[in-house]
Amino acid sequence: MKILVSGLFLYEGKVGGAEFFFKNLLSGLSHLNLDIHLLVNQHDTYTYPEKVSKNKRSILLKFNRGLYDYLLSFFVNDDADIVLSPNYITPLFSRKIKVTVIHDVQYLSLPHNFSFIKRLWLFIAHLWTLYSADAIVCISDNVRNDIISKFGIKHLQKLHVIHNPIDFSRFKDFNKSSKTSLDSPFILSVAAQYPHKNLLSLIKAFRYLKKSYPDKFNYKLVLAGQFSDLLVGGNYDYFSSIQHEISTCSDIIVTGYVSDSDLGYFYENCDFFIFPSIFEGFGMPPVEAMGFGKPVITTRAASIPEVTQYNAIYLDDPFNVADFASKIFDVSSNLDYYKDIFVRHKSNIINAYDPTLIAKKYEKLFIRLLS
Repeated sequence: MKILVSGLFLYEGKVGGAEFFFKNLLSGLSHLNLDIHLLVNQHDTYTYPEKVSKNKRSILLKFNRGLYDYLLSFFVNDDADIVLSPNYITPLFSRKIKVTVIHDVQYLSLPHNFSFIKRLWLFIAHLWTLYSADAIVCISDNVRNDIISKFGIKHLQKLHVIHNPIDFSRFKDFNKSSKTSLDSPFILSVAAQYPHKNLLSLIKAFRYLKKSYPDKFNYKLVLAGQFSDLLVGGNYDYFSSIQHEISTCSDIIVTGYVSDSDLGYFYENCDFFIFPSIFEGFGMPPVEAMGFGKPVITTRAASIPEVTQYNAIYLDDPFNVADFASKIFDVSSNLDYYKDIFVRHKSNIINAYDPTLIAKKYEKLFIRLLS
């Protein structure tokens, strides 16, 4: 079975859930008896598994990657059985069996986070995918339900839920570095500084605790993730509000993007993890933290309860700073109790999102489509 996989959406310096999903999935697919042919941006610097790299081809992108993915059959003369499009765009004019992954429809749920042009682009792209793809992979039940809610039940037979793979081996080579050197116990949060990640509420709750319990609450807060100015569609006003709040509290450490090894160190050594997002198609960071056996405070928004297996500590109102702070203080005051609970969830999380297991679900879908 020959699979053509388009990685043209990967750009140097751009990281996020879709990018890590793609890399983790390729790691899983490389362990199966599949003939994977990978198409990438010529400037992509990621190191792929050897089995995948031997059939890698590069294209110099002179225009938006969407043009190349839509016109894939003109750029690539390929005899693949399946074309896998990992990020919502389904090729035009292709007679191959087409499998496309949709990560979310946030632009319909939170339209104020997107420009009109971006919303229109995504809406047309999703309509075309729903019409032309032979199968659509939704990365959570929540994404499938959102698609049905927004586009109708007529597409149900094409929608297949396969969760994101999470490759915990990418964190294994962590060591203390200058970027991870901390003398105090710390709380970790991993998120790009988009408004829907709701970091502002977390920062306000943390500052509230530092002010209310200066002698009892001796934590630092580590915020890892890309800054607003490096994000596609980053919100400058929101970023400025975050910066203002941070500037008044020396115990908040903002790292920006960190390497896998540094992130592994943070996961391994934090006391607990907080993910206050109000919208996720999947939401990898809280799952990753649970895979390290760390207590996780997060929200009941969108897919988050589903992917954390309903075993995290959930905020009833992520915008209520006093309630948010109360939840943080409870976990910090009863840390051993919560650690014991979350260590018991660790193996279930690691096993459920194992890249090879997830890749086998894709393989099963490919076989079904071919037959």
